[in-house]
Amino acid sequence: MDRWLWQAATPQDAPFMAQLYAATQGQAWGLSPDAPDPVLQGLLAQQHRWRDGAYAEATGGLGCRLIVAADSGTPVGRAWVHEGQTLHLLDLAVLPAHQRQGIGQWALSALQAEATRAQRPLTLMVDASNPARRLYQRLGFDDIGDNGPDRQMRWTPAPLTLECHDEQA
Repeated sequence: MDRWLWQAATPQDAPFMAQLYAATQGQAWGLSPDAPDPVLQGLLAQQHRWRDGAYAEATGGLGCRLIVAADSGTPVGRAWVHEGQTLHLLDLAVLPAHQRQGIGQWALSALQAEATRAQRPLTLMVDASNPARRLYQRLGFDDIGDNGPDRQMRWTPAPLTLECHDEQA
């Protein structure tokens, strides 16, 4: 049994989403959770509203998935995924206290399984210096282009094959 599950995000998840954004982006900005700067906290909140609004618009409001612990139902992360000609991972975030436990790899593997069933590539963009890029490469993602400091990456599923068995009487 998986340790984590997908759950569709709802409006009631907004406080968790804001907490997750502040924790992960604050970490990236070097903010201390013990001594938050009110100006930077306000900027983070505004940036969170803008980013989630843009993702919601890009996905028709249906692309946000929470990653929850299977045993408790507690949210530990989330992914924004746009489903079109490809599955495009717009963003993946895990609470800092839950990082380095295989959650990101679980989420990517789950998306790869979904892409395989749909026979669609899985794509994403990642900053060239982001350590997560090594995880993507280990999972079989290929660099397919540049977009400024970001690298576009793609994982293509193997074609599904059907086995046919001749029954002879």
